Amino acid sequence: MPKLMHFDRKKRLFTFEWEAAAGITELFVPGHWYPEGWQSGFSGGNAILEEKPEAQRLLVQTSEAGIVRITVSPQTDRKE
Repeated sequence: MPKLMHFDRKKRLFTFEWEAAAGITELFVPGHWYPEGWQSGFSGGNAILEEKPEAQRLLVQTSEAGIVRITVSPQTDRKE
């Protein structure tokens, strides 16, 4: 059940929060908003994220019911 969905166009930050059941949730991530790529993160619950940028998809696998929040943002350069 969706609880919150927001897209900040200026920052290109997408936030989606829902009451998840155990299983897989598939989110569409439009490539035209992230031409340099994107990264995802989550909070709440137990989740495994599988990013599929070439298919414009983010798969979220949860092992138990609970509130999960996903964020998608532009890829950052992670040079160290």
